[in-house]
Amino acid sequence: PFAFVADTASDDLGMGVMDLSGVDENAKPARPVFPAGTYDAVIDDCQYKRSKAGKPMLAITWKAYHPSDLSKTVKVFDYLLMETEFQSRLKYFLIVVAPEIDLTCFKPNLAAFKLIGKNARLKLNIEVYENQPSNKIDGKRGILPPSSQVPF
Repeated sequence: PFAFVADTASDDLGMGVMDLSGVDENAKPARPVFPAGTYDAVIDDCQYKRSKAGKPMLAITWKAYHPSDLSKTVKVFDYLLMETEFQSRLKYFLIVVAPEIDLTCFKPNLAAFKLIGKNARLKLNIEVYENQPSNKIDGKRGILPPSSQVPF
C-alpha cells in the first residue's frame, strides 16, 4: 500500500524527476573565488585546537565580502600556530584584529571565542588547493586593519 503513495507523492519544491545517471559522484563543487585584491572581512569562526601534526593553533574561518555586492562572499581559512617560530605572526594578527587583548597574558582558548565577529581587511591571492582555485591570505602581513566604513 505504501509503494503507491511514494510513487504519487507531490513534490512541494517543484524538482520533479531528476536523472543522476550522468553525474560524477566523486566530483567536488566549485568554490567561489574572488580576484586577487583587498577585501573587507569578518571572522566567522575561530577555534583553539590541535593541527593534524598535534600542534596547538587557532583555526580561523574568515568571510570576505565582494565590494560591489555584499551578498557575494568567500570563506578563507587561516591557521595561526602557537609555536615559538610563528608567534610573530600571531602577535601581528592580534594587534591588527583585536588590539584590546592583553598580550602579556594571552589565553588562546579564551581569545578564540572573543575573536568571532572581528573585522579586518584581507589581502587575498589565488592558489590551487585540491586541484581547485582558492583564495588565501597573502603572507604574514595580509591581514590589515578594518576600513573605517565597514559595509556590513
